[in-house]
Amino acid sequence: MYVPPAPPGAGTVHGQAPFVGQLSADGAWRWDGVTWAPWTAHRTFRSAHGRALAAAGLLSVWLVAAVVLVIAEFGRLTLTNRILSGDLPTRAEATDSDNLVRSATYIGLLVLIVAAVFFLLWLHRIVANNHALGAKQLRFTPGWAVGWWFVPVANWARPVQAVNEAWRAADPAVVDSTADTRRLPASGSHGLIAAWWTTWILSSFTIFIGVSAGTGTQNTVSALHDSTIAMLVSQVVRIIGCVLAIVLVALLTGRQDRKAGAAPSTLGAMPPPAVAYPPPLPPAVI
Repeated sequence: MYVPPAPPGAGTVHGQAPFVGQLSADGAWRWDGVTWAPWTAHRTFRSAHGRALAAAGLLSVWLVAAVVLVIAEFGRLTLTNRILSGDLPTRAEATDSDNLVRSATYIGLLVLIVAAVFFLLWLHRIVANNHALGAKQLRFTPGWAVGWWFVPVANWARPVQAVNEAWRAADPAVVDSTADTRRLPASGSHGLIAAWWTTWILSSFTIFIGVSAGTGTQNTVSALHDSTIAMLVSQVVRIIGCVLAIVLVALLTGRQDRKAGAAPSTLGAMPPPAVAYPPPLPPAVI
């Protein structure tokens, strides 16, 4: 088979001329069979504004459900305090309290799951947009920015790293985002991200304590009292975290939109050749 020589400086693949789809050394250009084209040209920036509104709206609905659960848990705490002090509530009071806590828990969990789905859809769009805007050397793909949330142990650190990278890559002041520019203090993560993730970790930890206390071998009023306190603390911390998440969604979406509206990313110099490649096969050369 006839193989034409590679154009000057175009690079080779296993000693042969470059083929359709090959990337330039800097990863900014792609050979389409006729000429070099910007690698991000086929990717379209789509604002995450719509997904941000959906995620923030559902998180706001969860906030309402969470406040109801806090009220229900506080009512249960009041009952346990009465019992421990010798003032026994009626059966109806105990039943009503249990039903309110159970209903608020189930509704809150359902809304939280739906809100989490839309939050992850928003995050997927944000990370995809940073790729589309030409950010280079990104550690996280859109898929793994979402996938790490479901990997045990790793989901304690990887998700916040993905959000942190997305924040740095969306810096409107940085034309070409690279691993080096994202390490600069000016492109650093917002303290909001650290606060949001801290509340998430603390709420998960206190939920574990509350569940453990409530399902232990000592099924006593005192154990229920301790479990209720832990669940109340967890819920309050998670409410704070939810507010921070809503603010984060709004700020990061706006930050990325501002970058998209700025001057387009400057590509490196187009690789050679100046002539089209590949040239036509010579007659009868097979």
